[in-house]
Amino acid sequence: MPNLAHEPRIPSDKTRRKTLSSRCSPRGIGALVAQSRKGKTGVAEAIDTVLKCARFGEGFEPSEAEAYETLGVGAGRIVLEGHETFDKIDAALALFAREFPDAAANYSAKTIRARIMDSLRAKGDAAAGYSTGDVDAVVAGLRAQAPVVWTVLHPVFGGILINGQVVTLGPFKVFEWPTHAATAGAQRLLTVAGPRPGLHVAVDVAASESARAYELARIQFRRFENIMRFLIGNVHAEADVGVYDFRRWEIDQHYTVSTLGAASSGTASGARRQVPLDDPSFATQAGAPWLWQAAAATSCSDLQRRVLSAVDWIGKGLRDNDPARSLVQFMFALEALLQAQAGGVTITSSVMAQLAEASAFILGRTLARRLEIERLVKHLYGRRSAVAHGGASAVSEIDRLDALWIVRDVVVTITTDAGLSGLQSAKEVLDWVQRTKYSAP
Repeated sequence: MPNLAHEPRIPSDKTRRKTLSSRCSPRGIGALVAQSRKGKTGVAEAIDTVLKCARFGEGFEPSEAEAYETLGVGAGRIVLEGHETFDKIDAALALFAREFPDAAANYSAKTIRARIMDSLRAKGDAAAGYSTGDVDAVVAGLRAQAPVVWTVLHPVFGGILINGQVVTLGPFKVFEWPTHAATAGAQRLLTVAGPRPGLHVAVDVAASESARAYELARIQFRRFENIMRFLIGNVHAEADVGVYDFRRWEIDQHYTVSTLGAASSGTASGARRQVPLDDPSFATQAGAPWLWQAAAATSCSDLQRRVLSAVDWIGKGLRDNDPARSLVQFMFALEALLQAQAGGVTITSSVMAQLAEASAFILGRTLARRLEIERLVKHLYGRRSAVAHGGASAVSEIDRLDALWIVRDVVVTITTDAGLSGLQSAKEVLDWVQRTKYSAP
């Protein structure tokens, strides 16, 4: 039982919240990052603002009326309270990742946060101050473990290996566990409680810890399933390959009751047949070699990033059984490919005209065909805007299929055409469109 007479005076919750608010003013994460100084000094200052919001030791409990986090026990206990404090933590982590990208690349955000929190706990006092030397110590600790190659496995659903051999698609290996464990480079798992038997996909990633390895692999696995959906091209998802978002065969059962009677019915949807993943077409069909090569690249060009982003959106659209959402995602894919400016640009009439014109010249070889494609893209953007802005909740299946056809053919043409497949950026593609437009017939 502590001697309360010798405990420090504990302010009331109301007083404490007022004190914390004065030290942790709400400015928003984006503003905090934007207004911070660059370099190691900016990181130290950002972490120091977190330190000033902390309370150390025992003898008090955080208020359950606010978000809080307690780390450690005894004299090393640290308590962080309030959404404003957590905004400051997030801002400090963002600055740390910006200034030390190698550490952020090799460790999970959770691990980096834990290392910074440990360094705060070691201070023992909110007034101790956080210096650039403290930042150096955290960075040195992270850099002490050099990245190594991890083979990450995950079950994959909807596929089958007809020939019983490991299949390599870009950076990915598809195999049966445990039959192909050694061939897939995962034989070490045979000595522990490994995965359940069945079809798996594996990818190699470089990281300094297993948690970060899985984060990186998760990005790659989502890319794998979206490339596969793109290559399968089944808009009704009767055939699907998925790692995380597999369209399982299921029946939507419903019942209706009224004074006229009662009835029950069901609608079936999802993958009803397995996809032979060792079918050579998945490695050789139009666009496939380019896509798998881009997926394996350690450093992508602007055009590779855009094409892969477009394929991700197409994969999401194929996975979505709502036609309106599906169409919007197909049009997102076209924007990812051909929009001159990347990120956060409102689709105005001039942007829509640019996308329609680019699609027309990439896909059309005659004047009549180009005019037809341009009109179709503008029509589809009208439907996209109607859905996105709440004016329509449904689209026709024809519009959905036309949107898929347009963006899928643009991807295939960009990745196979001799004049386009070697380009490095969307700007170069749009320059190609301009040259084609104004060149002599």
